[in-house]
Amino acid sequence: MIEIKTINPKNRKDLKKLYRQSFPDSERKPWLLMKYWEHQGKMQLFEISENNALCGLFITVIYDDLVLIDYLAVRQDLRGKGIGSEALKRARKMYEGKCLFLEIESTKKPCPDIDSRQKRKNFYLKNGLSDSGFSVNLFGVEMEILCFERKITFDKYLSLYRYMAGKILKPKITLIED
Repeated sequence: MIEIKTINPKNRKDLKKLYRQSFPDSERKPWLLMKYWEHQGKMQLFEISENNALCGLFITVIYDDLVLIDYLAVRQDLRGKGIGSEALKRARKMYEGKCLFLEIESTKKPCPDIDSRQKRKNFYLKNGLSDSGFSVNLFGVEMEILCFERKITFDKYLSLYRYMAGKILKPKITLIED
């Protein structure tokens, strides 16, 4: 059975490695900063496991009724086995009643990795997320916002980042008109 649970200290090194392998530099936050936000209660860092074996990582930011799935990654050798889909189902139960959403690299413009971006978007759409109706420029990276049944507005989205990291971020996150 797939579980989303507190990180087992013995898995921390492998989780940090999976984090570095799964996300480009331009999208990664410093691990120590995420630990700081976790200590403040703004972020939750979890491992995804099955029968106590590490399968992936799951990191969220929580503010008010908003939950950003900031990072979801499954070990390369375990992809395509339904672990990510099951983790999303579990997340919906964990955060029932909240506005659960995530960011993906834009699929709206041609780029060298458009196929992998579209595959990732299709995975999320297949698992019940839908387009929020807006995109953002997040620190120079164009991101689409996908959400489950509760829609999010740009103002609410921005409020989560202001809460997490302060008003200094405001100029670094802008709405992209579609």
